[in-house]
Amino acid sequence: MVEDAPFLEDFTVIGLDFRACPDDLRHHLFVDDREVPAALTALAAGGADAGVVVSTCDRIEVSMTVPSTADATALVASTLAAAGDLPADQVAPYLRRRQGRAAVEHVFRVAAALDSQVVGESQVLGQVKACHGHARAHGLARGLVDQVFQAAFRTAKAVRHETAIGAGATSLGTTAVARCRALHGDLANCAGLMLGGGEAGAVLSEDLRRAGLADLCVLDPHPRRARAMARQLGGHHGDFADLGGHLVRGDIVLAALGDGRYALNAEMIEAVLRRRRRRPVMIFDLAVPSDLDPAVNRLEDVFVFTLDDLEDGAAEARAARAAAAVAAAEMVTAAVDRFCGWLDGRRALPEARALQARFQAIRDDILAQDSKVDAARATQLLVNRLLHAPLTNLRDMTGAPAADAATRQALRRLFDLGDDEGGER
Repeated sequence: MVEDAPFLEDFTVIGLDFRACPDDLRHHLFVDDREVPAALTALAAGGADAGVVVSTCDRIEVSMTVPSTADATALVASTLAAAGDLPADQVAPYLRRRQGRAAVEHVFRVAAALDSQVVGESQVLGQVKACHGHARAHGLARGLVDQVFQAAFRTAKAVRHETAIGAGATSLGTTAVARCRALHGDLANCAGLMLGGGEAGAVLSEDLRRAGLADLCVLDPHPRRARAMARQLGGHHGDFADLGGHLVRGDIVLAALGDGRYALNAEMIEAVLRRRRRRPVMIFDLAVPSDLDPAVNRLEDVFVFTLDDLEDGAAEARAARAAAAVAAAEMVTAAVDRFCGWLDGRRALPEARALQARFQAIRDDILAQDSKVDAARATQLLVNRLLHAPLTNLRDMTGAPAADAATRQALRRLFDLGDDEGGER
């Protein structure tokens, strides 16, 4: 027996991301690995048939299937609010809901790093896979949800291998590494400090680590985000309240808080430089809005670079990234088409098998009536028997002309009879 395939419209993605949600709220809602089981339990208790909680630097969202009677948006709002210890009505206005094909395409784009702040960054696929793994361990990555994610992973891998989507992200890191080496020399002798959990900071941190940066500390006003990012980057985390002390040890600072205030001001950095005995500091101001008081740029022994500065140093790679992003988007669209087509085909499969079994039963019945019947006679009997029920039912289907026309069109398509009564296609 073939299990009925789920409807595409059953698949829903509800969540928020860096585009439409205040950074502070998104940081509060971040779901740490240790909090995932509770969130998944809440989804199941609220009626979700299956679900995956995706929590990264850029987004917090739930991919799920729920019964039509359930209020999926309210369920996600309450689940995320509980994780962030906030009232649900504070979360709900920022949630965006995607359904059916739009939801499938969204998951594919996220996995392929087309929906990241830094297009083409390499961390997101591993992050989404880890989130899917948590849901699978909890028994909720199943059915249509699991099928969507598995197809998205295959597509993301193909995009990575067949396009230059990662070239732009890599170029930013390459430029940053070159700037740091020009100032500090061997990065193995340097200490890095990352403020916040933005995607741009994660991209540069990963490249600096590959280039030899041995010591990386992550600070964030929300400790669980700091822990998660430090674990992802193979570094350690510290107490944000001791920002000044950590800055003294930081030769390379990645500022990616973006909370709307100057986390680093001129007075603070001047005090840090005195304690460092004027050893120079490289600061990458990656946040929007900026984490850095403009007056810091006027201090000696401080070298400040923004994302725009890094992009200017990699204009050729930026152009390649843009072209690769177009090619990657086309690959994703084609992959979504194939997946949706496959799903539609699965829904028709039970009927196709039932039709095959019906035809076989008629054939067996004819042969059982007369095992010695000749081929011509058997063939004629088979044709007559196969067509009897459809033709009888067709004659009884007398309705509106439009319905009759639709029925005739469907028959012509099913049995390849041509576009009109007069001829073949």
